Amino acid sequence: MSDTAEAAPAPQPFPVNAVFGDDFVTQLVLGMTDMTIDQFAEAVAVHSVGKRLRDLGLPKKVIYEGKVLDGDTMLVESGIVPLTNVYVDWVYDDDQATGGPSAESMTVSDIGQRRLVGPVLRMSDDIGPVLAAIEDDNPDADIDVVDQGAYVRIQTTGRLRLTRESAQRRLGQRFELRQLEASMSAFSGRIHTSTDEIVWEYDEEAGS
Repeated sequence: MSDTAEAAPAPQPFPVNAVFGDDFVTQLVLGMTDMTIDQFAEAVAVHSVGKRLRDLGLPKKVIYEGKVLDGDTMLVESGIVPLTNVYVDWVYDDDQATGGPSAESMTVSDIGQRRLVGPVLRMSDDIGPVLAAIEDDNPDADIDVVDQGAYVRIQTTGRLRLTRESAQRRLGQRFELRQLEASMSAFSGRIHTSTDEIVWEYDEEAGS
């Protein structure tokens, strides 16, 4: 090797928030700059498949900002911004070939399960008032609360919101929504935050 030849840069960590399929947990997955999108999809799947989801044995796809990314593209060149949210799922392009359900063959129950959104909160004294505030802000929603002991999963279909006004009223004290973010270990759906509200919602185009 010539003394003037440049060594290839060492791979660098590339952290991305990702959720796989029907899993309710969003993971901070540590990708690497030398990974392809297909390799990153496998790295995301490891956190869900065989643990909370059964292995369907199908290829996987990465969806970012409503678009399915080319599996051969390098992660660092894909347009994904570190620490943003991506969705990874099975590929159901050919139902007969893969044996997986197509969008047309999915039942109402299946589709509803995929559209569940909401936070996973660590157990604390504030859970009761926060849940009451969420119910105040979503009067027409059918909210499901799953108590897992160390944490509580709060979810509904399509869209869920929590306003600072309702949280402060229920808690009886000043409350900043970033305090809730600190106790939120995971969430389902896309999340949008401001000083006045947090919204979790299902993205029809991205399927998350």
